[in-house]
Amino acid sequence: MTRVGKCVLAGLVVLFGPLVACGMQEAAPPDQGLVAMLGYVPEEIVGLDPGRITVRFVDYAALSAAEGIAPLRALGDLDLLMGTIPPAALLGRIVMGPEAMPYLWQSAGRMGEVVGFEWLLHVDRSLEFGSPPDPGLLLEGQFSEAQVGVALEERGFSVSDVAEIPVWHRFDDRTISLAAREPADPFGGHIGAAARVTFLGDALANARSWSTIETIIASYQGQTPSLAHEPPHRALARAVTSSDGYLIQAVFIEEDALRGAGGRVETATVGEGTEAVLPPFTLAVLADRHHAGDEQVQLIGLAYDDVLTAQTASAILAQRVQSFRSPENAPEVLAATLGAEVTGSVIEAPEEGLAIAWVEARYTLPTPRIDPETGQFIVGGQLYREWMHAIMRREFSPLW
Repeated sequence: MTRVGKCVLAGLVVLFGPLVACGMQEAAPPDQGLVAMLGYVPEEIVGLDPGRITVRFVDYAALSAAEGIAPLRALGDLDLLMGTIPPAALLGRIVMGPEAMPYLWQSAGRMGEVVGFEWLLHVDRSLEFGSPPDPGLLLEGQFSEAQVGVALEERGFSVSDVAEIPVWHRFDDRTISLAAREPADPFGGHIGAAARVTFLGDALANARSWSTIETIIASYQGQTPSLAHEPPHRALARAVTSSDGYLIQAVFIEEDALRGAGGRVETATVGEGTEAVLPPFTLAVLADRHHAGDEQVQLIGLAYDDVLTAQTASAILAQRVQSFRSPENAPEVLAATLGAEVTGSVIEAPEEGLAIAWVEARYTLPTPRIDPETGQFIVGGQLYREWMHAIMRREFSPLW
């Protein structure tokens, strides 16, 4: 594209794009990314890490489409993309992305040389699971195996076969070398970590030990169970998946990871003077969706063994979410501040033998998307962000 053409396109995006309205959103295809990517995640590895936020999923292609910038991203011109769109429009909505997230913007333009692809242009989805010292990372998008292989080998990676699949690798298991730090390497490069990188169909997989990458490969080949076969994860993933709008991000959380410092509360105030106990659940999912007209849909799903328990939990959880106050700003009732309508229901998942207590909070982002007081871009998914920040501080009382 000529310089004049770039300037014209940049002007059109600024005038008519995500900074002023979202009327240019594309028709959304059915969400398939999350359900499919769970097929790469070994059930046995996640099972070894109880009490954690076990799976962290982000769809960058969906975020770009929701903000109306997918055509600009598809041009493949990184300078144009970064010069036209504020970082908040691309990454500011993401609350709990992969470890590489803080380095994506500053490393843009260097990743091609370092790993053979540019995250902002070529990564459509990421799914990270487990925790240090050996998290697993899965990427789906537009990659060239040849380019990735050349880039890694030029940086000293070796290549070996596991189950007839090439794996690029460096360092002993879980080793960290500060001398080898390279923030533009999303495979643990920000700490100079050991890496095992391989292509599994259209996906890239990364781990920091041979045992983990071998188990990921075995899950991909169907030799060991994955989370796509584990009932609670599968049922909740299907529940947050829809053909309406865009699934931007989701996390799966074990109940122990949600408790406050004092552990599970045995009673909680719901409404005025009514006490109720949230039944213990098997697994929780929190998800952030973006629908037409800048409608935000923030979701919580809890997996139960029977419909009656799920109905009880749904009613309690909806009341708690409706009245939840930000721990950082106690007088502020978040749902009321954002004008969110909170509803509870039950989704039956007979194939998995489960019932899901389901709570939705729906509200609309303001238009235009520029805060008149600060001049800053208003990031979507604000309620979801507040929920996740409270969870990270173990202060999200609706799920205690």
